[in-house]
Amino acid sequence: MPLCAKFVVFASDQVSGYLLWPDHGSFNLIANTMNQKQPDMKNVWIVSCFFLLMSCQYAPGGFDGVMANADESMQMEASKSSVDLDRDESSQPMEAPDAMADRKIIKNAEMLMEVAELDQAALAIKDSLKRYQAFLSETNLNNNTYRSAYEMTIRVPQQYFDPLLEALSSIAVRIDHRRIGTTDVTEEYLDVETRLKTKKEVRDRYIAILRDKAKTVEDILNAEDKIRVIQEEIESAEGRLRYLRNKVGLSTINLRIYQQQERTGMVKERSFLTKAGKAFVSGWKSVQSFALGLIHVWPFVLIVCLIAFLIGRARSKRRMARKKDQA
Repeated sequence: MPLCAKFVVFASDQVSGYLLWPDHGSFNLIANTMNQKQPDMKNVWIVSCFFLLMSCQYAPGGFDGVMANADESMQMEASKSSVDLDRDESSQPMEAPDAMADRKIIKNAEMLMEVAELDQAALAIKDSLKRYQAFLSETNLNNNTYRSAYEMTIRVPQQYFDPLLEALSSIAVRIDHRRIGTTDVTEEYLDVETRLKTKKEVRDRYIAILRDKAKTVEDILNAEDKIRVIQEEIESAEGRLRYLRNKVGLSTINLRIYQQQERTGMVKERSFLTKAGKAFVSGWKSVQSFALGLIHVWPFVLIVCLIAFLIGRARSKRRMARKKDQA
């Protein structure tokens, strides 16, 4: 913010007075009182306050200057919060137990295991979920010739993450795969939270400017546009915080359980009589299919037979005519 005025008060045995000048404007006053051993300090302070108030009226920028100062303040507060956050992190080489408890950790696990009975294992899993306040967010059933399998996505409160994993492991006949991962999002969480607080303060400042300082339509539209932009940023930051809280508060377990299907023995070689019987049945089915095909096309068969009969009869008449001519 600009400094409105600067002043110097001086006194001595021979000269006493004050010098007052503003940063902006044309006020210059030098007052000296000669041959006075003690200055009139009451008059000095009255005149100083008068010129101080007069010089404040010449602060440049008007509404635009206020908006620019708000923008500059937002940038300075955002950078300050980021610097303070980095300074706090760098100034603590080792974390206390309370600080470790406040860290934001996202936990995930993947597990593939074999069970003796798929349906009984599914019931046992549901009982464990009720015991540890967990729930199924997704389920899928797969069956094939060799195995039947359930795929489950489980959400569990973070404090029950490890106990639930142990309860699920106790159901398995064999654990084929197990992976546990953690992601520390403390830095991102604190950064988003700090920036959100700063943006809300700046938004409130813009609202106050719109209410008290905006006089023209252009000023109102400019302030409203600033408020709209920063409100969108606030909503985006709040959505990110909700996502991080959900991921931190509820851990995810991707579980797949399966049951091996019993395989049947090798198929015995068929005997000759069995093959012959099947061939006879297949031949008879072919004859039936051929007869049914002829029935479907009987008009065409009838026409072909009639044409063949007429052609044969004409040829017979010609042969008989030749024989008579030769005789």
